[in-house]
Amino acid sequence: TILRPGEVLRNGGVFIDEKGVIQCVGCECGDISTTATRITCNKVAVSPGLINTHDHMGWMGDKPWVASDNQVDPELRWEHRHDWRKGKRGNPKISTSGGANADEKIWGELRFILSGATSINGSGASDGLLRNVDKSSGLEGLSHSYVNYQTFPLGDSGGSYKTDGCDYPNIMDPTFVDSYTPHVSEGIDPEARNEFLCLTSKANGGKEQLQANTAIIHGVGLLPVDVQKMATTGIKLIWSPRSNVSLYGDTAQVTMFHRMGIEIALGTDWLPSGSMNMLREIQCADQLNRNHY
Repeated sequence: TILRPGEVLRNGGVFIDEKGVIQCVGCECGDISTTATRITCNKVAVSPGLINTHDHMGWMGDKPWVASDNQVDPELRWEHRHDWRKGKRGNPKISTSGGANADEKIWGELRFILSGATSINGSGASDGLLRNVDKSSGLEGLSHSYVNYQTFPLGDSGGSYKTDGCDYPNIMDPTFVDSYTPHVSEGIDPEARNEFLCLTSKANGGKEQLQANTAIIHGVGLLPVDVQKMATTGIKLIWSPRSNVSLYGDTAQVTMFHRMGIEIALGTDWLPSGSMNMLREIQCADQLNRNHY
């Protein structure tokens, strides 16, 4: 059974040539070659490889962060990522080890392979296994440029945030790259939304930083007018519902994004508050959709 976008093919096949390149996906593939090794898989479904569009490889060796194990109220949720990253505004801080070594990154990639992923946009790279689309050395034969992945597109890693204005430490200029995936509006407060407003206005030196080459990661605090701006500009969304709900009690309003024509991709975020592989993230999205959307 072959799964293709929008259709299911019974008794289909996939033909892979001697160089490892997929040359055919469909019902006619079995007639292409009489010499290729044939593998028959009854009652098996074959789908395209999944792309994990958001993770942090430095935390591949971590374990899930459990509030009660850290003397934090399990019902607590934060309003902005700097609240839990830096313990801002009197909030408890989430401390994680990070700094995964090469072996831990490879084991982390293996988790994703076992859930059907073939590529990752993960703020780092490890030789072999998954294709690492955000590193020039990890594209493994792809001809296009690597993704510019930015965790702090406003230069706010130190924990600065603003309710208005664009006086951030260092606003990135992504106009010179082909593909841009910045973390934007990770939180539910006005400070989270202001990040998007600043990056899509002419307030910062007369330049709208986010263009059609951008897929923003998170987008939790956006309002309908912001999503309309994304639709007009061609900006996409990378959605990490499990991590968002764990940290903020809410996530991007994907039903609104979808109705406005925004392309949406899934990403696992990281192990402390996200999913351990793509199938778990898909299950989370499916549960939200069935029970709430």
